[in-house]
Amino acid sequence: YLRDPKPMKKFLCDFTNVYVPYSMENEQENTVSIIGKLINDTMNGQGPLGFIGHLGKNYVYLLPFSDHFDEFQADEDPVEFCMRQVGNMYPPIYQEWPDKQSDVALTRFCKDGLGAHRVELAVEDGVKYYVLRTNAIASLPVRDGFANYGGDAYFGMNWNPVKIVDAGLGKSLVTTRPGDAGWAEAKFRFRSSMSVIVTVCDHLYGIHLVVANYMAIASREHLPTSHPIRRFLMPFLYNTIVVNDNAATNLCRRKTLAYRCFALTESGLEQAYRASPFIAKFGSDRPQEEGGPCLDYEEYVDWLKQQGIDTEYFRQGRKYWQIVKKFCQGIVDFYYDTPQDCTSDEKLMLWADSYLSHIKHFSNAPLGGDHDMESYKLDQVRVKKTITHILAHFVMTVTAHHEQAGAVEVYVQDVSFCAFKWTPGKLMGTKQTATSQSMLMMMTATPFPKILGSDWTYVFPEKNGASQKATPKQVFAQFQQDLSTLHAEVDTYNRTCHTRSFPDNNPMYVFDPVNLETSISV
Repeated sequence: YLRDPKPMKKFLCDFTNVYVPYSMENEQENTVSIIGKLINDTMNGQGPLGFIGHLGKNYVYLLPFSDHFDEFQADEDPVEFCMRQVGNMYPPIYQEWPDKQSDVALTRFCKDGLGAHRVELAVEDGVKYYVLRTNAIASLPVRDGFANYGGDAYFGMNWNPVKIVDAGLGKSLVTTRPGDAGWAEAKFRFRSSMSVIVTVCDHLYGIHLVVANYMAIASREHLPTSHPIRRFLMPFLYNTIVVNDNAATNLCRRKTLAYRCFALTESGLEQAYRASPFIAKFGSDRPQEEGGPCLDYEEYVDWLKQQGIDTEYFRQGRKYWQIVKKFCQGIVDFYYDTPQDCTSDEKLMLWADSYLSHIKHFSNAPLGGDHDMESYKLDQVRVKKTITHILAHFVMTVTAHHEQAGAVEVYVQDVSFCAFKWTPGKLMGTKQTATSQSMLMMMTATPFPKILGSDWTYVFPEKNGASQKATPKQVFAQFQQDLSTLHAEVDTYNRTCHTRSFPDNNPMYVFDPVNLETSISV
């Protein structure tokens, strides 16, 4: 069932300036079982045993905590150790990484893996490089005994690694090149630092606490239960309020899991969240002089291509965006015949204004002029276009971008591949790091509905009056067909990747619809 719109009760998430609704505001159950509902209510601080969940969520940070520095021995396998901690509660891994440590693997990690959305172009002394940066968090304070983060990885235009420039090893920059004595450590430091930026800044802060959180707030507080946009968003907001309450209380709160996973002090964690808008990607990084941050992912990819960044990650992302946008456009066209219909819907305008005013937290600059809702009275056509872009951007974020930034299980399963914290000079995380990372992944193992193969056409309301446009069921059927076509294309690309030459000989997983869930999970 859906709840009538009203201001929701919220709390301030630690270390951030973001307010998150309490889980009691959730309107969708994820189980029909009586026992399952009792467990859910208990965990969310509700029902007859709700006091147990309340104590766990609000006072777990009072439990004793200390850092331990037990290192792995040469004959110990960190992956085997990790799996012994959580067993089959670890989320399934569909990515294959037989090679993790080589220079070729570093290229894959950056171009087609965890850092794929963070590729930049830089020119030094007239030479162009692809660069992925983590020195933005090098100055953040860490707890005693742990290494600082850092490392900007430079690649030639042929994607061969050139150097890593590290600001986290002392007062001056340290440059390490392939073949140097410290090259293996430089790569490990960079990969691990990238995993922290992606997890803390892109995933936890940007996707969960900003985009998904503020869409849930805007929809629940401004759109009636019968509103077509409220109904359209149901699958993509499924359980979001509970998920984000759990993230804010069990991950972000002082001395809870995020603090224990990362090396950052409380001050360092707060600074990381505050830095997130300044290092955000996914369209938030387009500078003002070139149009400013944008919701239109295709426009963003075109901007990157003009700079010289044109990878398979962005090419497949464009195709997925076009499918999502076509789906959203079809729904908007059915319910709003003309641009004037959009601007005359006061609830819709309140929803759009509320959402856009809040996702500024995900960018260090306001959205570009095409997304200024205050101008709707002067340009109604632009407003209808913006409504479509808001919906498509949101769907893209909670499905594909969430997969890119959140599906890190293959990386953090092995603390010699990516470690959230480690001691100076080491090439892998500690045993405590491996345990905490496996526990964090265990919390993300709950399966959610998939975007391909599910049928949620029942959520679309009837429209008053006749329409010449395709019905929501027809639009949805085409959406599923387009997703199936993309899946076949991506599957073929992945199965034949070994036939291509470097650097295009790696699979690309995150835009395959079979891997994408409809909403954020934690």
